[in-house]
Amino acid sequence: MLIASDYQLLPLRKALLVAGLLLTAFMLFANPTQALAQANNGLVKVLTIKVGGYIDPQNESLINDTLDRASNAGVSLYVIQLDANGVAGANIDRIAENLRAAEFVTAIWVGPTSAKYSDELDPLLKAVDIVGAANKTLGDKTNATIIAPSLREFYAQLDNKKIERLDYTLDTGCSKAEIQDKTEKCKDVTLEKGTNFTLTISPLFEKLSPIANLGHSLIKPSFAVGLLVLGLFLLVFEFYAASVGVSAVAGTVASLCGIYGLGYLPTNWWAIGILVLGIGALVIDVQAGGVGFYTVLGSLLIFGGAFMATERTGAYGVSVVGAIVVVVMSLLFSMGAIPSLIRTRFGTATIGREDFIGEIAVAQGDINPKGIIKLRGGSWEARVNQSTPIEDGQECKVVRIEGIVIEVEPLEGAAEDYLEKHSKAE
Repeated sequence: MLIASDYQLLPLRKALLVAGLLLTAFMLFANPTQALAQANNGLVKVLTIKVGGYIDPQNESLINDTLDRASNAGVSLYVIQLDANGVAGANIDRIAENLRAAEFVTAIWVGPTSAKYSDELDPLLKAVDIVGAANKTLGDKTNATIIAPSLREFYAQLDNKKIERLDYTLDTGCSKAEIQDKTEKCKDVTLEKGTNFTLTISPLFEKLSPIANLGHSLIKPSFAVGLLVLGLFLLVFEFYAASVGVSAVAGTVASLCGIYGLGYLPTNWWAIGILVLGIGALVIDVQAGGVGFYTVLGSLLIFGGAFMATERTGAYGVSVVGAIVVVVMSLLFSMGAIPSLIRTRFGTATIGREDFIGEIAVAQGDINPKGIIKLRGGSWEARVNQSTPIEDGQECKVVRIEGIVIEVEPLEGAAEDYLEKHSKAE
């Protein structure tokens, strides 16, 4: 029950309540990072993302999205582990602007020691509050203020760093000196044997989603060129198969993936045209049924087109090894897979090969006991009848069809004559 004196104190209580609310609001919004740092049981919330390869649309989206989520999650420290060597399709200035506008501490650690770095990424380093590097070499490239061989060591060296932009001092843990001095924040902390620092942070880690990671993987020069060549040869393979099936679908997907990757890279499309001409040259010799001038020409065109497919500056060029792999893959298709398909598809009994019997063919290489013959303008798998050898370029006669193999015998010196000649010689 309220008495008269209580009614007199109500306005004062209301005033104190309003003042308390205003003071709380001021503490939260006047210095948001300070308030966030004190939350979560005294642990500093740290969000770390790893950015590797090129800064492409996928990595740009990762950085921008995590910056937004960091604000909502009460993060006080935002760290990018950077291992990138170029920009491919991303707006680097927009990323830098978002980092610069963050309401929490932002930092970049260029590492590990094997990390790559390009001057194209300088806008990012200039936009963050703190820059670290894994070693002195990377430190010299990035003008890093902290040299830390590991990400954990980088966190440790951020302790007590004053961020003028936010009027905020980082508190990432307790050093050996702070524990020995029994400072308020570290008086109850103990170190493990052999350690000089313990972290008092609440770490969060973000990375690309599987789909975004797939798109990121496609934006690599050698990989993109290889996918394009693979896709085109699969389409050629399907053309000789005379159907629309798995190879057609796979070839279309691979070609589109290759074009997608090249679309974000500094691509020389004239070199891609040379690459396509090289594939056409190989197909000419496939049609002719042998290895000749166009095989050599096609190999050279494919190597040159692959090697020059992207700009040679920085980390965008296709390596010599990558171009050689593309050529080898092309030769495997043109000299192995496609001819085998032709012989298999057009060498079955289901298309009426019985009328081949009695026809004259020419050996392409020695047939002893198996080899290849030229018949009706195509190359066919053959074997000699009753082990009678046939030399390269020698005419022979088709005597039987068995499955996908054509049996032949020489026009002169067939099996009986061959055996008889050897019996007389003995």
